[in-house]
Amino acid sequence: MNTSPAHSRRDTRSLGAVVAGLEVTRRRIAALQAEELGLLARADAIAAEQTARVPSAERREREMPARAIAAEVGAALRLPDRGMQDRMRDATMLVGGSRRRWRRCGRDGSTARMCG
Repeated sequence: MNTSPAHSRRDTRSLGAVVAGLEVTRRRIAALQAEELGLLARADAIAAEQTARVPSAERREREMPARAIAAEVGAALRLPDRGMQDRMRDATMLVGGSRRRWRRCGRDGSTARMCG
């Protein structure tokens, strides 16, 4: 094993670059997760708008816009529609609950789930 000072410095610089790159990558991932949450919340808002226009008081009829939108979003993301409905509602609660905290999630490197 080579323990010369020049060799150790070079390894440290390489490791430092790797760690810095990982930190940047985590911040980008968190920003993308925050963006995804915003889009899911918007999809939920569109579903709510469409549901409000349904004249029927029947529960099944009123569920259709949210289910249709969740199915479309879920198909695009390859996730089941029922789970997608939950994710859309969760995103609405998170985004609507504290816009400042939600925006910060994309900048400080924490994941969107941890920001809730």
